[in-house]
Amino acid sequence: MFIAFVGIQSVFIDDFHEVSLLPVSIAWLFYFLEKKRWRSYFVALFLCLSVREHIGFLLSVLATYIYFSSKNIKVALSTFMVSLLWSFLAIKVFMPYFGKVDYSSFVTPGDSLFSASMDYLLNPLSIARNLFYPLVKIKTIVFSFLSFGLLPLLDLKLLPIIGFQFAYRFLDIQHPIRSTLFYHFSVELAVLMSISTISVLEKLTKIVKARRFFFMFGLVIITLNTIINIYLNAPVLTLLKSNFYADEPWMKDNKLILSKIPKDQSVSAQNNLVPHLSHREKIYVLPIVEDAQYIVFDLHPNQDNWNFYTLSPELAKNKLKELIKSGSYKIAFSSNYSFLLEKMPSPTD
Repeated sequence: MFIAFVGIQSVFIDDFHEVSLLPVSIAWLFYFLEKKRWRSYFVALFLCLSVREHIGFLLSVLATYIYFSSKNIKVALSTFMVSLLWSFLAIKVFMPYFGKVDYSSFVTPGDSLFSASMDYLLNPLSIARNLFYPLVKIKTIVFSFLSFGLLPLLDLKLLPIIGFQFAYRFLDIQHPIRSTLFYHFSVELAVLMSISTISVLEKLTKIVKARRFFFMFGLVIITLNTIINIYLNAPVLTLLKSNFYADEPWMKDNKLILSKIPKDQSVSAQNNLVPHLSHREKIYVLPIVEDAQYIVFDLHPNQDNWNFYTLSPELAKNKLKELIKSGSYKIAFSSNYSFLLEKMPSPTD
């Protein structure tokens, strides 16, 4: 179920993301929790938290599971406090120190995480609305549970943290791409669902003694996951397409454009191009421009929206026109759908 889950396939078929390191860390976390090896548990907790800044919010909810499963109030409280403290320190101290000064836009453009949380607390009806609308969110929930035979719905101890994983993605309405089952947004969910499924199956073996039941259940799950993979055009099916292995013309255009950028200059680029330019002092993800000396656009048709992150193909085109029309940038080089903009000198320069 874990391997067949679209949310896991996506993170490994796509560009590298740091959360691809998370599943194994969470798996070890639960293993040491199950074995009550507390020193090893806190090492695993540290590894989980070090992957990404928001993980602390997720694992703070794990405290409820720890309390109800092991009755260890000290470990539960320690997990809650350490996890929350880590996320706050990461967002407010560590990330700004290393240059990530803007951590905003969740409910409304430019809002802070605190103001977004307060907005939901003061308007509880908006929580229900944004949790299930647009309908892609319901689709993500349904296919996630179906991929694990709906068994996680029976695990009341882990259900709160599974629900929270959906919630902190869906309530971020300024980044609707997080509502999908694709990309890297479901990796921790995959482990939680797997652990939950194992727990429920373990209990079922004590109630249902017939092996035939589990054999039939296995066949149903395999069939169900196959149907889901085909219906969603799962990433694994990409391996069967010849163009996955081809060097497309737009790839050559981008390589040419990127080669024209001086290595010591600041750059703003689309989400998919940023990794190719990251070995420099200043790099921004469009639509953020700031003081970038160069800006890179790749506008070839039929791109994945993830390439534009908070923009869209149409908005990216408008951004390109706006920058040129304002006189702040000029086209320094272009190749078909790829464009390199260079900052115009100010009148005082």
